[in-house]
Amino acid sequence: MIYIFLLFGIGILSLIKKKIKQKIVIDTAIIVIMVIVYGIRYNVGRDYLSYEIIYKNEYGWYNYEFLYTLSTNFFKFLNAPFWVFNVFLGFIIFYLMYLISKDLNIGYEKIVLYFILTGQLFVSFNLVRQTIAAMIIMFAFRYITRKNIIKYAIGVIIASLFHTSAIIFIPLYFLKNINLNIRRVVTLVILGIMLYFFNIISLINYFFVPDKYMSLLGSILDYNPNPGIGALFYISIALILSLKTGQKDSDYYPFIITYILFNSLLLFTLSSFVVSRLTMYGHMAIVPVIPYLFIKLKIENNLFKIAYIIFLLAYFILFASTIIDIFSVDTNNLMYRTIFDNSL
Repeated sequence: MIYIFLLFGIGILSLIKKKIKQKIVIDTAIIVIMVIVYGIRYNVGRDYLSYEIIYKNEYGWYNYEFLYTLSTNFFKFLNAPFWVFNVFLGFIIFYLMYLISKDLNIGYEKIVLYFILTGQLFVSFNLVRQTIAAMIIMFAFRYITRKNIIKYAIGVIIASLFHTSAIIFIPLYFLKNINLNIRRVVTLVILGIMLYFFNIISLINYFFVPDKYMSLLGSILDYNPNPGIGALFYISIALILSLKTGQKDSDYYPFIITYILFNSLLLFTLSSFVVSRLTMYGHMAIVPVIPYLFIKLKIENNLFKIAYIIFLLAYFILFASTIIDIFSVDTNNLMYRTIFDNSL
């Protein structure tokens, strides 16, 4: 399975990177590998064929957000096949990820490793435009700690031209002074659990939301966005993060606050369809935070070390379960195939 090979391959490249001076060589190799894997896939992700059909104009007139549509029109003008366009999209995603790693001063291989391990690679195969928007937003986070609201706003606007939902990040600039300490996160967790078990949101929907919109708001009592983290897992991570979020001037703080606030929102609303799309940004934001917890904070407390190990093991188990699901019943269409398989 290619996903397992990617993890082992990046692990080996990480070891090689420690031995050489020109580390950019390894980073470039990882970018190339990931862009190729992303670009030459065929029908991987539930929306792949829809994107391809729209690219080929087989639906007739259809437009996404401005910058995505502009990009497709440019490649169609060049008569480029759809896989070439996918290579371009993959380059945007993984090059922005590289710039984020440089800005946060952590190894690029670590971010890519956790991007795969946390299942966000699978998400990017399906939520293509939103993944690009998420990477642009995370790149723009640097301007929050540098107190440059103009550049941050420009970044959010550019991201929203790939996926409109990104516009919700405008207020995040003004939330940077919130200290999400352990007490406040515990409060969020308690409120979330109350809403989660008593189904208050669905009750509100029943009285105030027209029947035709009921399918979009409220859901069963389950917190299970793909690839499946679970309410208890979210709570555990939020509490772990809250132990170390006192440094509001840290470049990592926008990532941490995004994870906690966006996933709290999903917990509060019982995983409603609309909100689950928004909280995808929270899942993306956790990717650079994982190495931050271990490398930057230099964990000293044994209890925190144990929590961190459990945290990593949970992601390994979730990743393994996703791989098993792909082999058994591939409901998310993640079994990897390439354009060459399709041509046979």
